[in-house]
Amino acid sequence: MHSEHASLFAAYHHLEPVEPGMVMARVSCVMAKNLLTLVRPDTELDAVVAGALQHSAREAIDLPVVGDMVLADSRGEKTMVVEVLPRRNILLRKSVVKDLQAQAIAANVDVVFVITCFGPDFNLRRLERYVLAVRACGIECTILINKADLVEPAEIDELLEEIRGILGNVPIHAVSAHTGRGMDGLGAYATSGQTICFIGSSGVGKSSLVNALAGEEVMATSHNRHWDGKGRHTTTMRQMLFLPGGITVIDTPGMREFAPWIMDESQVSLAFDDLEELAAQCRFGDCTHTAEPGCAVLAAVDDETLDANRYEAYLKLVEQTRELQQRRTLRGITERKQREKSSSKALRKHLANKGRR
Repeated sequence: MHSEHASLFAAYHHLEPVEPGMVMARVSCVMAKNLLTLVRPDTELDAVVAGALQHSAREAIDLPVVGDMVLADSRGEKTMVVEVLPRRNILLRKSVVKDLQAQAIAANVDVVFVITCFGPDFNLRRLERYVLAVRACGIECTILINKADLVEPAEIDELLEEIRGILGNVPIHAVSAHTGRGMDGLGAYATSGQTICFIGSSGVGKSSLVNALAGEEVMATSHNRHWDGKGRHTTTMRQMLFLPGGITVIDTPGMREFAPWIMDESQVSLAFDDLEELAAQCRFGDCTHTAEPGCAVLAAVDDETLDANRYEAYLKLVEQTRELQQRRTLRGITERKQREKSSSKALRKHLANKGRR
């Protein structure tokens, strides 16, 4: 890591430990559950997550993730990560295994590039889920549609118009990693000190775009299968790359499923800021935007200034959020009763044993 990549360290300077052997570092790779690679402005370290940190974590997202700033103890045979420092933000998705849990993708990110491509694998609904998930985390999001060299300009314009109608004011760029088309437009994001996270399905050309952004080959790439246009996994783990000019990139494996992780309805507002602006004009402050008179959101749908698909996506996400909150509440009640039952059982056993003495 060169000095131009170390701007995030400056923001955490007040937390730099003074105790000998304790260091502040950034997680650049998570190779296994507890095996990490850390970077400092002048060195790279292999590390493991300390047992105390593992046991104190209430859930998986409390453990170190790529992009985290951490404190590590390097005094023993192994460097041990002992604390995750406060995150500026964290990119989450709903776990594909346990739907009541979140999965962390990356932390302390300035912008997320959601990558898709022109071709048979383009899926607008999937792209919508990616964008909603990113914006719900309060992180700036930009869509890159790769392989623009494979389609006609008229087709590009038509697709961009359709996407803007559904996804609102999210920046969109049609690019080609192969020819360099549109890459100049990324200069506003790719500035020194920025951390960019790349997400998208397999085969959309994330690795090729990283190479194009770097101006050299820093990542291996693979060709799509010729019969269906789908790609093979090139990136196999989340990892941090340091590009010329001070740009830090977090590359991720292809993910076809990327459902938003919404803790409460305030995060829905982050994903649908255009609807929230309309909602401020509704007659009633508690308008649900479903049947009330004087609803500015419904009026916008009727006069087609708000895309009906985007409105339906909003209602669906609100419904899913409320359902998830109810399920979390029920799970919390069940877990509390189980803890109380276990505590009572342990107390009865203790008293019984005491009575035999």
